[in-house]
Amino acid sequence: MQTFTINGVDYSLDLGAKSAEKFDKDMGKWIDKATRIGGRHKRSSSKQAPTVSAPRTNKEQLAAIREWARSNGYEVSDRGRIPNTIVDAFHEAN
Repeated sequence: MQTFTINGVDYSLDLGAKSAEKFDKDMGKWIDKATRIGGRHKRSSSKQAPTVSAPRTNKEQLAAIREWARSNGYEVSDRGRIPNTIVDAFHEAN
């Protein structure tokens, strides 16, 4: 079963294997040029390992990262999340 949406209208086609392959190939050239804006995500057929979050950084370390970033030419705000690129650069330098 092939499903697709055009101009806000959902469609489905019950295609045989050959026709489904041709449909996928034909749509593929357009999908490659398109920007995904929503919809379902593909599900993996195998179980994925649970993600492990990084340990939280304490206030002192966050202040040190901000100070280091500013002295090394990075723009970083006084509050809020510090971009991973800056945190990674800090860890590489220290």
